[in-house]
Amino acid sequence: MLHMLDLRTLSTLTFIETFCFGLILIFFSLRRGKYPGSLNIGYGIFIISISFLMLSTQKIFHPLISIVAANFVGIVGNCFLSAGFRQFLNFEPSLKTNAVISVVSLAWLFYFSQISENYVMRIAFVSVLNAAILVDVFIVLFFGKIIEIKNICRITSLFFLSAAVSYLIRAFVILSFPDPRVEFLLDSFNPLYYYLNLFHSFIMFVSFIFCFIFVVFMIARRLEADRKRYENELLESRRKLVQINAERDRFFAIIAHDLMSPSFAIPELLGIIMSDYDSCTDDEIKESIAAIYKSSVQICALLENLLTWSRSITGNITFSPASTDIVKLFDSVHLLNAERIRAKSIEIKNLLPSELYACCDSHMIETVIRNIVSNAIKFTPEKGVIAFEGQYTESGIVFSIKNSGAGMSEDIRQKLFKVGERVSRQGTNGEQGTGIGLLIVKEFIDRHGGSITVDSGPDRGCVFKIFLPESKT
Repeated sequence: MLHMLDLRTLSTLTFIETFCFGLILIFFSLRRGKYPGSLNIGYGIFIISISFLMLSTQKIFHPLISIVAANFVGIVGNCFLSAGFRQFLNFEPSLKTNAVISVVSLAWLFYFSQISENYVMRIAFVSVLNAAILVDVFIVLFFGKIIEIKNICRITSLFFLSAAVSYLIRAFVILSFPDPRVEFLLDSFNPLYYYLNLFHSFIMFVSFIFCFIFVVFMIARRLEADRKRYENELLESRRKLVQINAERDRFFAIIAHDLMSPSFAIPELLGIIMSDYDSCTDDEIKESIAAIYKSSVQICALLENLLTWSRSITGNITFSPASTDIVKLFDSVHLLNAERIRAKSIEIKNLLPSELYACCDSHMIETVIRNIVSNAIKFTPEKGVIAFEGQYTESGIVFSIKNSGAGMSEDIRQKLFKVGERVSRQGTNGEQGTGIGLLIVKEFIDRHGGSITVDSGPDRGCVFKIFLPESKT
């Protein structure tokens, strides 16, 4: 049945087929705007259809149009196909390479057609170049990165491989059995060339039919996969939102409880003083005032930490990283806590190097060090030891604060840095904490892109280790 087909008719049918397929894909891509690659695939098929139309005009229009321009347009169309499938499957589109291929192909086509008039080399050149581009499309489709459409992509790739093989067979036959009488391949009376082109045109016609069908399937399957992924992401976001709200509620319940005790203690103590003022001794009044002062300080510390934490998580604290000597920050915090350290006779082992620079916000990191050192003093017994260590690493700096206190259980360690978990404990001398300090520490470290780890256990002290990455700027 193949010998009954006219090559021009088959070329015209291929034009109509690819023209319709290209327009459908372009219209779909412009309307949906979902995947950037699908639009280039549509452009590629549409441009190829124009190439088939121009090729069918051989001996009707000038060879510059029906041969040089037609083959150039076909190569450009295949380049668009390659770029489109690369984009669609999340590969690098290699637009510069395609542009170079197009320009070089135009120059050689003009040379072979109009200067050397070597039609054999022209046909071989066009065939090999198109085969190379289609092999690239085959590789991209066969090794596609999107799991949901992997099988469809691999089936589609086989049709592009068959088209590439057809081009290579045509180039081989033309080079092996050249016919100097041939100028226009579609009108060749050479039986070998006739059946060769009939076979090639038929392969291209069938390949584009299946290519279009599978491209539509690829887009549909990807849309379905994306829909399911978005649904899962929405469910996950909803679950996290519920969890965050629950943690927030627990957190505010903890804050309310922590504020309640000292807040109630102040009016209660003031009421006692007012009602029994005449009968109270000076020592009793001083004791009550000291208790009021302690409650007031606790409330202020809690509110200050709460305000700092809330400003941090809402992004209302200015982040100003600069080259900072971490050793100087440790010296400042040490001086600030000198009285507390002296009161508990704590030994400070400063094992830091002479300088330890990092690109960081000095105020934030000083707050981090101050909170951790304050906790270390709080949980270190009298005549205990606190050690400061630090060093450079390949990707930043690491510094640690170690204390010889009672340590903490694994359950408490797991609750650190979690909103809604109460981890505030009394120190070795009954010192109270706000329970928010470590939340601030974690927020500030995350702001720097760093990390914090805690190594602890019952009766073996605690080590807070902080990593700050090297600046990217």
